[in-house]
Amino acid sequence: MKNASKFLVGAAVFALGITSAQAGYMGQPPAYQPPPQQHSLGYSTSDGPYFSPHVGALWLRDVSTMGVDVNFDTGWGAFGALGYRFANNFAIEAEVGYARANIDEVSFGATSFPVSGDVSQIPLLANAVFHVPVADSFGFYLGAGGGVVRTNVSAESLARLPIDLDTTSWNLALQAKAGVSFNVNDALSLNLGYRFLYGNDALTREENSYSNFLEGGFTFRF
Repeated sequence: MKNASKFLVGAAVFALGITSAQAGYMGQPPAYQPPPQQHSLGYSTSDGPYFSPHVGALWLRDVSTMGVDVNFDTGWGAFGALGYRFANNFAIEAEVGYARANIDEVSFGATSFPVSGDVSQIPLLANAVFHVPVADSFGFYLGAGGGVVRTNVSAESLARLPIDLDTTSWNLALQAKAGVSFNVNDALSLNLGYRFLYGNDALTREENSYSNFLEGGFTFRF
């Protein structure tokens, strides 16, 4: 009798365990809790259209022609590009600019004369730009392009004597640019870079122009 009681108690405990297990199995599984999102600002790789203006200092290389050396003061330049960036960090853009540098003096051998005049250029360019992400909120860009440049050379006086020099020409233009970009947010980046602009026979239709720019600007993504 005692053994039968123990057997009945054991069977009851076993049945209770099976019932509890079935109830737990038939119950609702715990809801999935996604991991918390971590908001971090990374270097933008988003594709789409953008607008990118830049402004900076210009150093126009001095020229020598027919025994005359022409020296230029430090000038300035401004550029604006409208482009489209693809998902592979490659971008194409159309760009227009304006650059200006005053003529400092002209030299004939060891004799120099002050000049009142300037050189201004309006480049119209098509560019290809490649972006290189490096770290969070930081990356480089490299670009090159070609097009035309309108160059105007004018002077009102030489050695304080009045003269009338005013020439304008359209010429082949090539450029290269590079810089670093810092993300402010998903739509805005700040840029700091260098630009080289070449104009074929752009100065008085005889001498090439070589312009170097240090510039800063931003990129606004639509």
